[in-house]
Amino acid sequence: MIKFKIAFTTLLLTAVLLPAQRMIIDSGHNKSVGALSYHEQSNSLVSADESGLINIWDLEQDKLEYQLNTGLKGSIEIKLHPEKTELAVLVNRPGYSALSVWNWKSGKNLFTKTLDTRPIQFDYSGKGRFLFVARVGSPSIVLYDSQTGREYSYLKRLNGLFSYGYIGSTESTIMTYSNSGYFRYYDIRTSSLKNETSTMEDLRDIEVLQTEGKRYILARKDNSLFLIDRLSGAVKDALTVENLRAYSIDQKTGVVSLIRVSDSGRLRISHNATRGAYFTPLATENYLNNTNRILDDMAADTGFFRISGTFRAAASIDNRVFFSDATGNIWNLDKETRKPVIYKKNELAMIQDIEFNGDTLFILSESELHTLTSRFFGASGNYSTSRLNDITMVSAKTPLSGTTKMESYENGKLLIWSSDSNGKGYVLYDPENNRVTGENDSYNTALKDVRIRNNQVLALESSGEATLSNLQTGIREFGFSALGMVSLNFLDDETLLAGKSLMKTRQNPLITVELGTGEITPFEDNRFLIYNIISPQSGSRIYTAGLKLRSDGTVSTEIRSHKKDDPAEETLVYSKPGEWINSILTVDSASYTPTLYGSITGRDIIRIRGTQKRSWSYDKNIDSMYYHRSVLYIINSDGSLTLFDPQKGKKILDYYMLNDGTWIAINNETDSRPIVSDRSAAEKINSFSTTTGKAVRSSYSVKTLAAPEE
Repeated sequence: MIKFKIAFTTLLLTAVLLPAQRMIIDSGHNKSVGALSYHEQSNSLVSADESGLINIWDLEQDKLEYQLNTGLKGSIEIKLHPEKTELAVLVNRPGYSALSVWNWKSGKNLFTKTLDTRPIQFDYSGKGRFLFVARVGSPSIVLYDSQTGREYSYLKRLNGLFSYGYIGSTESTIMTYSNSGYFRYYDIRTSSLKNETSTMEDLRDIEVLQTEGKRYILARKDNSLFLIDRLSGAVKDALTVENLRAYSIDQKTGVVSLIRVSDSGRLRISHNATRGAYFTPLATENYLNNTNRILDDMAADTGFFRISGTFRAAASIDNRVFFSDATGNIWNLDKETRKPVIYKKNELAMIQDIEFNGDTLFILSESELHTLTSRFFGASGNYSTSRLNDITMVSAKTPLSGTTKMESYENGKLLIWSSDSNGKGYVLYDPENNRVTGENDSYNTALKDVRIRNNQVLALESSGEATLSNLQTGIREFGFSALGMVSLNFLDDETLLAGKSLMKTRQNPLITVELGTGEITPFEDNRFLIYNIISPQSGSRIYTAGLKLRSDGTVSTEIRSHKKDDPAEETLVYSKPGEWINSILTVDSASYTPTLYGSITGRDIIRIRGTQKRSWSYDKNIDSMYYHRSVLYIINSDGSLTLFDPQKGKKILDYYMLNDGTWIAINNETDSRPIVSDRSAAEKINSFSTTTGKAVRSSYSVKTLAAPEE
């Protein structure tokens, strides 16, 4: 364990800080990157991960230029507007599909549409006027205005099921492909059939080549790739590739990158040109270096290689090959060795949880526990970052690795628990002496939630089993289970309150459990799911968040306030259409009128005080939120920590911990310099002029670490 005192030294990296700057941390993804695409107009690589984070990389300087925190969690596909800095996102997860359009320069969401069926395909038209969706159902093609989301009446009368569509630059005709083996061309406005031709059946992964006059398509069937004339339907050439996983096209040159995956998970990439509508082997070395040397078998492809995670997506761009993996890394092929090198990786240490004890803030990352002490954390009503001048920091390896959370007890001691399926339960940890004082690994399944009260640990397992154990000894004192139980908390010292997940047509998902007798009592509640229960130890109210089935068949998310001595006596305090089961709540119960804070969509902040309601938009995806001393501490899905003033409705600062042990703090004030712990951390900050969009240089306050204290 090392203790540092922060010494304050200002290092000017340049002369001035331009007042109108946009700053972004040059870091990759921390979730699986399922989509890569190229935007030719801006020469940008666009990557998207399953948390809804979308990064836009400037390929000229190989640096992160823009970032969108869309909040669209799930399986993500993206399409880029051919002429504007806009993109369409298709997200799918169980029970939910949506189409969302964003401008990545402004960060504005142009529109989001919830879809009743999962689309087969979607894309922009040739000049970007239309955005269309191919789907199972009637109509089989739905056409939208790409700027407003307004649904056109065009193409409503098309018959049949189409697995692919293409609208060229004239934007007057749509080409469709059916798995029965037909290309059909329709007039967009009249839906009249203009031409049709037969071709191969059951093609997939179809792409129109933008070379060779856009006459040909590439399509896949099993392990074979075909070049097909889209006017006549004739197969011009075919290529069989064993263990073909995916392919990508360099649309500037027509070169195809073929990605194979062996049974052991190793990758191999080779290349073929498509000039003249024929596949011609091309040495990978020649493609990467844009040369025409004689094909050498030794340099024909990359050979087999491994990457750190499962392959997810690929993009071939201007003689470069990019591909992504399930751990969040983006790779590209080295021009000389033809081997994979990491293009961009996650640079941020993931902040997983925080806790407070007086003037101390505990920050838990995947591998370390950081103890920060300053008057700033214990003060109320004064948010000046100058109060951080007395900060000290202690860093130690966390006694539990992986996905962990923590609860504080007994003057700064911590219970650290694991939510991993192979987790260890929890440990009791004394951070002052860097010592584990106890542990409990007697749980059968992963922990879903843990609470501490009166020297007792209340734990909810993923199996729905609940136990109450002695904090110090780990001895089980009480246990019960309820089918469908997904949330649990103390109602008071003698009673538990649990929430269940029921079928949508059923009600009464709230139950009380008496600790003395084990008696379980349901009470009337017309929601079908209670997924969050907030029960402050002080005050007379508790809060529940759940879903309700409306009379029109739609679902709304509702937050209700209950009396502790009679939870059946409830008041609706907030309602929003939709199933927002990841909404977050925290409460300030110290004031005379309890104030509820939360995030419903993951990109908003709400404040509810009595009958008064206030909300603010937020520019990141929120994972969790804590109220402490008049400040909201927000852990974002990118691993950063934001301090937010809920009285003024604005950020105080964004705090980033980097994997190399350094950190960055960006103050919300436009005339304030970012604070970094080391000059190397400043190199991770990309700054851009908000007027010209061009990269600019700026000055930073560097807080160097003095020698460790004895």
